[in-house]
Amino acid sequence: MGIAIFGGTNPLTALSEAGIPVEVKAIGSLLNINEMIDINKL
Repeated sequence: MGIAIFGGTNPLTALSEAGIPVEVKAIGSLLNINEMIDINKL
């Protein structure tokens, strides 16, 4: 599972400092928005 983060590096730094592993990758492909699932439904 992955979560797209935008807004610079601050959100990633906060996750890392909280002990949550962070892996940064460049966009490799695009996903049709109709295939996405609301995170609250997971």
